[in-house]
Parts: sequence; C-alpha cells; structure tokens
Amino acid sequence: MELEGKRVVITGAAGDIGGATARRCVEEGASVMLLDIDENAIAAAAAEHASLLHYRLDVTSSADVAAAAAAVQERMGMIDLLFLNAGIEQPHAPFIDLDEALFDRVMAVNVKGVFLMAKHFVPIMRDGGSIVITASIASLMGLPGNAAYSASKAAVAGMMRSIATDCAVRGIRCNTVHPGSVNSRMMARSAEAATGGGDTTLFYEQVSAMAKLGRMVEPVEIAEMVVFLGSDRARMVTGQSLVVDGGTVA
Repeated sequence: MELEGKRVVITGAAGDIGGATARRCVEEGASVMLLDIDENAIAAAAAEHASLLHYRLDVTSSADVAAAAAAVQERMGMIDLLFLNAGIEQPHAPFIDLDEALFDRVMAVNVKGVFLMAKHFVPIMRDGGSIVITASIASLMGLPGNAAYSASKAAVAGMMRSIATDCAVRGIRCNTVHPGSVNSRMMARSAEAATGGGDTTLFYEQVSAMAKLGRMVEPVEIAEMVVFLGSDRARMVTGQSLVVDGGTVA
C-alpha cells in the first residue's frame, strides 16, 4: 500500500475532495485525522472507518489551529502527510462590485488558513513528510468575476514554493494541486447561482466542454494525486504546481 503506516491530516475534510482523499488514504493504509469547521459532517465521516479521527477547527484562528496541532500530536504522534484543502469560493462578480469584507474572508480562509496550518503543523511532521495544498486553475487563467478566489489560489501557490524551500532541510516536500472544474457540491452551488436556481444542464455542458478531455474532474481524481504526492514515489517532487484539469489550461 502507498501510505501503509502513515499518519495523515486533512483540512476541509467535510468537502468532496477532502472526503475522497480521506477514503483513498485509508484504503492505502493510513490513519487520518479529519479537520473541518463542520463538526457534524466530519463526525459522521469518521464513523465510517476505525482509521478515521476528527477534530473541529477554524483555520483562520491561530488559537484553534494551535490547539488542533496539540490534539493531533497527542492522538496520532508525528504526522507524515498534511493536506491543506480548506477553502471557500466567492459569488461570481466583477471585481469592481466585489464586497471588501467578502474579499477579506476569502483571503482569510484560503491564504491565512494555509499559513497558520503550516506554521503550527510542520513542527509535528516527521522528517521526509509531505505537504499538499489545494490551489486551483483559477490561479493560472483569467476567469471572469473571480478576482478574490483567483488571488487567493495564486497566493498559496507562491507560499508553497517558499515553504518547500524552508522545509527542504528536513526533507519535507511541499506542492500544490490545481484542480479544474470538479464535479462537487461547490460546483453545484456555482451552477445554481449562475442559473438562478433554474435548469443547470447547459451550465454543466459548457463547463465540461472547457476541458480538452470533455468532462469535469471527479473528486477521487484529485485524491489520487494527493496520495501520490504523499507517497515515497514522489520523494523528489517538491515546489511544484500539479494541474489536474482534463486539459482546460493546456
């Protein structure tokens, strides 16, 4: 198994990508701590398998993240794979109409949350471990009405390269995964907003057509990349942005 005996921490674990990754990590032999602000959702997910643990936290709170790190170390010991997946989207709107408070909230969750998690969890990582951060193709192309989200994902890609450099002395690797359009609840919310709650068929057809391979990415396909990056097969991969989008940005 790819992750036999490894200890994994996942933020945003209540989401589709987080959940799919947790399941794949367990299938590959890992013990997994699920972290999310939605305690009920991660408690229900953790009940599915004995190798799943859960802890509620707000990634924007330094006190919460520090407490979570202490709890994880007490319950799991040193960890091997840190998957920083917590994030929020923004309502699509031209940047001149974007509410400043909303911009700040997106940056707090998507950027500050990554910083705080890395700051408090790297000290409890084993040498040779792996950090994987969920970015987005929104950081690589000029999507309309998406300034805050795009900026946040570009920021974590830049942060990743600095973290990779800082952590190299301990053999800890850090990479970003950039999903394209994912068949998820987040995408469903975007479809509903774009159609005003109407028929979403055309929306999904247009989104799928953006990918050269003609369909959206499934959450498990992101999970497979995370498992690879957390495994020994990726032991010389660090400081990289890996795109999983079916060719959308090709």
